Amino acid sequence: MFDGFSFNQIEDYFIKHNIQFSYGESIHSHTAKKIQLISSYIDNWLYVASNSKVDDIYFIDLMSNAGLYKSGELSTYVMALNSFVKHATKHEDKRFHLICNDYDSLKFQTISNVKKLYEEEFAKQGITNIIIEANNDDALILLNKLTSRFKKFSNKLVLLFVDPYCMINADLAISILKFAKSVYSEIIINYFYNDYIRNYKNENAKEKMESIHDFSLKVCNMNPLKSKPIDVRNKFIQLILSTKMNYNYIFTMKNSCNGILYYLLYFTPNLKGLRKIKNATWKSFGCNNEYSPINIERDYLNIFGETEEEEKERYVLEDYKEHLKSLKGTVISYSSIEEYILQNTPLSEGKILDIIIRPLIKENLLLKQNVNGKNKYKDDDYLVI
Repeated sequence: MFDGFSFNQIEDYFIKHNIQFSYGESIHSHTAKKIQLISSYIDNWLYVASNSKVDDIYFIDLMSNAGLYKSGELSTYVMALNSFVKHATKHEDKRFHLICNDYDSLKFQTISNVKKLYEEEFAKQGITNIIIEANNDDALILLNKLTSRFKKFSNKLVLLFVDPYCMINADLAISILKFAKSVYSEIIINYFYNDYIRNYKNENAKEKMESIHDFSLKVCNMNPLKSKPIDVRNKFIQLILSTKMNYNYIFTMKNSCNGILYYLLYFTPNLKGLRKIKNATWKSFGCNNEYSPINIERDYLNIFGETEEEEKERYVLEDYKEHLKSLKGTVISYSSIEEYILQNTPLSEGKILDIIIRPLIKENLLLKQNVNGKNKYKDDDYLVI
């Protein structure tokens, strides 16, 4: 059964049939890990979307790249296509839409050829519910078109991925905010923090410096020379959360010197989405909310005989104890605990009971209220002692 194409299959097909194509630039380990994370989330998201009541499911890759990287990886939109195949064949009542885009003409040509290859195979396999749209637009122009298009109809689920090569500019950021206000969607943004840090005071790169200043002033209403870069990032996050979004999660990508390269900013209006992104990060990175190429897997036991993951889980518990001090004497719900843990720690949904709630009950820091019986933890309230 057809389950999508691999890198080698696409490359071999293009070479065999003398089809012109281009590779995306060579990528580093953090980009490969980013693709792994986003692809894992897309698969989780598609499982929820496929079993929902909507008719149309959209993944928008606003800056798609060619599709093939020289190092042998597929880019995000091709990985998404392969996930589409898996879900579309099981849910023929749904329509799966991939919208990809690249402003570079050679990369767009490759996207078009990838599109044709898949569509030919869809015809052979009788797959009629996957629709691929290839665009050769400026990302800003395309996003504005999509905002106007999508706000006119409902009964759809939309995931927007914005992955620029540098710090996002003011006009695109404003358009993202308009999209978030107008379209019920989930959004993942590559916030290129390293570019901001290097250039917001860099007189030798005036064009970049001015673009960063525009973002800080026009979008966040903050003076970049008087504001901490992390505060500008946080203001941008709060602006997106003031739209239809209710939850966010931040994953940090670091370089080989262990410095912050960029943040993946995730936004969703629905708690289910937050659970799925955390499942994806846990699957890819375990008890970590960051990736650094210098953090290699190793045998690890600390002085307490804990593994590295057990140690990190203990740190999460200790941090949450500090958070509870401000809530002493109040009754909190399981959902409020879950929302805090999923947005502020590396833990996934499945870890909350064993790593957080049961230990806190045992230490007499939480008292289960047994609203719906002793055995139901997720449908209950807790007194902070």
